[in-house]
Amino acid sequence: MSVKRFEDLNSGFVQELFAQYLASPEAVDPAWRALFDQAPEDLVEANPLVQRIRELYPGVADGGNGAPAAAEASPVLLGAVAAAMALVKAHRMHGHLAARLDPLGSEPVGDPALEPERLEPRLTEDLMRQIPAKVLRVHVPGQTLADALPHLRETYCGTMAYEIEHISNHEERVWLRTAIESGRYRKPLSQEEKKALLRRLTEVEGMERYLRRAFLGQKQFSIEGVDVMVPMLDQAIELGSADGAREVVIGMAHRGRLNVLAHIVGRPYDVILREFEGERVLDAVGLDPEGGSGDVKYHLGALGVRKTDSGDTRITLASNPSHLEYVDPVVEGETRACQTNHETREWTHDPRSALAVLIHGDAAFPGQGVVAETLNLQSLPGYSTGGTLHIIANNQIGFTTDPDEGRSTRYSSDLAKGFDNPIVHVNADDAEAAIASVRLAMAFRDRFRKDVVVDLVGYRRFGHNEGDEPAYTQPLMYKKIEEHPTVREQYAAALVQAGVVQQAEVDELVESVQQAIKDAHEVLKQAIAAGSARPEEEKRPGRGSDAPIETAAPAELLVDLNDRLLKVPEGFTIHPKLEKQLNRRKETIGEEGGIDWAQAEGLAFASLLVEGVPVRLTGQDTERGTFSHRHLVLHDYETGEKYAPMEHLPSASAPFQVYNSPLSEMAALGFEYGYSVACPRALVLWEAQFGDFINSAQVIVDQFIVSALSKWQQSSRLALLLPHGYEGNGPEHSSARLERFMQLAAQENIRIVNCSTAAQYFHVIRRQALHPKPRPLILLTPKGLLRLKESSSHLNDLAKGSFRPILDDPTLDEEGRRRAGRLVLCSGKVYYDIVGHEARKRAEGVSVARLEQLYPFPVAAYDELLSRYPNITELVWAQEEPQNMGAWRAVRHRLEEGLPAEVELRYVGRPWRASPSEGYPTAHLIEQDRIAREALGAY
Repeated sequence: MSVKRFEDLNSGFVQELFAQYLASPEAVDPAWRALFDQAPEDLVEANPLVQRIRELYPGVADGGNGAPAAAEASPVLLGAVAAAMALVKAHRMHGHLAARLDPLGSEPVGDPALEPERLEPRLTEDLMRQIPAKVLRVHVPGQTLADALPHLRETYCGTMAYEIEHISNHEERVWLRTAIESGRYRKPLSQEEKKALLRRLTEVEGMERYLRRAFLGQKQFSIEGVDVMVPMLDQAIELGSADGAREVVIGMAHRGRLNVLAHIVGRPYDVILREFEGERVLDAVGLDPEGGSGDVKYHLGALGVRKTDSGDTRITLASNPSHLEYVDPVVEGETRACQTNHETREWTHDPRSALAVLIHGDAAFPGQGVVAETLNLQSLPGYSTGGTLHIIANNQIGFTTDPDEGRSTRYSSDLAKGFDNPIVHVNADDAEAAIASVRLAMAFRDRFRKDVVVDLVGYRRFGHNEGDEPAYTQPLMYKKIEEHPTVREQYAAALVQAGVVQQAEVDELVESVQQAIKDAHEVLKQAIAAGSARPEEEKRPGRGSDAPIETAAPAELLVDLNDRLLKVPEGFTIHPKLEKQLNRRKETIGEEGGIDWAQAEGLAFASLLVEGVPVRLTGQDTERGTFSHRHLVLHDYETGEKYAPMEHLPSASAPFQVYNSPLSEMAALGFEYGYSVACPRALVLWEAQFGDFINSAQVIVDQFIVSALSKWQQSSRLALLLPHGYEGNGPEHSSARLERFMQLAAQENIRIVNCSTAAQYFHVIRRQALHPKPRPLILLTPKGLLRLKESSSHLNDLAKGSFRPILDDPTLDEEGRRRAGRLVLCSGKVYYDIVGHEARKRAEGVSVARLEQLYPFPVAAYDELLSRYPNITELVWAQEEPQNMGAWRAVRHRLEEGLPAEVELRYVGRPWRASPSEGYPTAHLIEQDRIAREALGAY
């Protein structure tokens, strides 16, 4: 071998080791020392480090360090070691490219780096037998590379494959290499475990086949092609339970959902079959008298209790709309709530106590942005669930769209690489490998508390649904599928051949499964014929009393809480500017008044904690407040140390959590919705940086927040804080899109409030937490009013009274109302623009009132308001928003219904517009001036 060739090959790690050997052979691992002892003298002389080593270690020149002067080994050996190390690395990094992952038998693309004969020097059998496996740091069996290579290939290029080398954490990479190569989690199943697996596969396939025969043409979104996903979930639940999980929360779309309901959640066959009877039993099952719409069977959630070797575990399958992946953050929020102890002032979070499992579609995982937003939550302090098991139910096709039309990556799972998650690919026809993939994934979660992705590569035996013809668009794939045996058939044949079961046992098992489903169906049919096929009773949430809710808090309690919220530990330095702001709260709680929005909010939260109500508040910049008004978390001006006074109230009996969220609306809001569902007694609040940004979370609003009660009988007391108000900041920082919420409001599904005083805000927060009918609250919060003196309140306003849905004009007495000819009704911040306008003093006979609760519309309070104005000739609805936006179009008919025939209803506001507001401050001021003048009649 030439000197130049040796220099090219003897680089990096091998060169460094060789240099250490030349300096001190005893310092090198014995296996490497044995190898270097064979190096010829000319190769030693050729090493570019030798001269430097001679300068540092003079003994090297005459062999004084024990280095060999000559050797008899082949001069290519050291180069071969470098090539061998490259071969091992290639298998770890690129072995998946040669793996047999496709059940339909497509040829893997491979990679030249995986072929020993294509390396330099060429790794012959003889050379490989001279290289000890130990020096390569592999964990597969074998004394030499020649012995180890077949095991390495089978490990990384078999029916399981791995992508782990992208992970930046060294400890995680080393753990994974060891776990994978040692086969620790891929041990053969016992005979009993094999039989149990066969039974499970038979149950999975049997249910799908029965449904298809009994309900020909009905949609069921069959699991067939990834049948092994059910036994994988069995394994995940068993391992999660052994790790301490008493709750498992599962999120998934349609495919395979019915099978999961039956075999994972434990829903009886007859309940599922009842759904298939559909309209035939509509009269028997009845409709919700309160107008609940229900939902299709493959969207419905369910609860079940499952017995495991480690005890009972509650299984929740989250309700999910057709927006495939949008349930992901909801499941994470539910899981986080299950993991959190809310029973004491100092909350604790135990990630072992609940497990999140998300089953994704192969087209949806890379295609829908909410997946990336959800993955980003995994390690954040307020959102982590200690590792989620992600399973991609990979059909290798998205409806009729081939992968090269649906993503720009090789694998559907590639997105997870950006979040440092390990990825395991597994052939769905290798049932035992699929089980092993879950064992590895759960062990990684147990060790590192991070997400893991299992890419279950299968196929879809039928079309997108059972009425679809897939051969229209994928004729070649479906010719293969038609001839392809199911995973159950393959596994049964393998067990018969191995002598684990007899063919007669297999046939009997198939028949018994079919008979069990048939028997359940017969019982259901008889019940339908007898008119007794009513579903199990489920109470609609929140059917409680409408009695007034006590939201006032004792004055002495509020004074004490105010004092406590201003205390910091000794030696803690508050920013000088902030200290002055906070100290003002000592004065405003007194007779002077002036309690602003943030102070009222803090007192509301603190009083709820004292009453045992957990509070969780999150959002962008929420700890400080987008408008630098809240300051629930203080930062030491000298050290940067954090301190949250709300978390240290001695009289609190429930925990308080506040977190700045990532720059996300979709996943962040979905997470909080899930949290509120799983912890219904907690007040959960999510704040948008600006109300306009709610449009980035519209799917969560539409598919969960406003419709879940009607579809799934699921509600929550989640509150959305949406800064809203026109202050010349342009179209993207003005409107929380009130009109959208008003359009979505029906059947008392949500509450919409636009407060105009700090006291009203205090009372509505407490009402939301204490209301016996939990409903989501859409709360339009202000920007400019946060510090406006006129919108501030006194201690008495908080200690007495309650939230009032309509506020009358406070400047008029009974006589003044009798003389009024015009009543202006508005909502929120525009009230102060109108009453603060210079024309207000000249507006004789004009009263200005505020509608604080927009939905449900306060009919009784509105009628009472009108009764105080017997002589008005016109009612003016004034708003800042354009006529096609805001509340006008939704409340107009409500205003007309209670209005005497002789009273004219008029609109004042911006005309119809495509964009919410002006982009220029000057134009904004002109419009605000016009609206105020027109409302007051001062044209």
